[in-house]
Amino acid sequence: MERIQEYQKRFDIWGHGVTSREIAEIVMIEGLRTEWKALHDIAHKLPDDPGVIAHKLSGWDYESRKFILLVPVPKGFVSSDVGGTPEREKSIRSSNEHVFVRSESRNVIPPNKIIGFIDTNTYEFVENVKFES
Repeated sequence: MERIQEYQKRFDIWGHGVTSREIAEIVMIEGLRTEWKALHDIAHKLPDDPGVIAHKLSGWDYESRKFILLVPVPKGFVSSDVGGTPEREKSIRSSNEHVFVRSESRNVIPPNKIIGFIDTNTYEFVENVKFES
């Protein structure tokens, strides 16, 4: 978790869960493709406190998605539907600016925008060599 804390000094970090280590490794090579338009549609912001992070990861509430891909965004980044359509549209613009690139009919989080992943079974952090801060 220490390495993640180093990243948190520079970024807010959002987590997207996948079901296996193999999928997490493929995403770090090929990127994450989605039809969703805003980051909060596919990820949750991780807390800044390391103890709270461990607690959140231990109870990650999306079935068997125990491998959490870490996506950095600028400090203060907000993605939410709270506030209705205007806030959702703002979240989509922010996500397009800071997270996604467009590819065909999908949004893609490219591999160079993924820090790595955490295996919530072991709390091992696997850093992505393609990540560019």
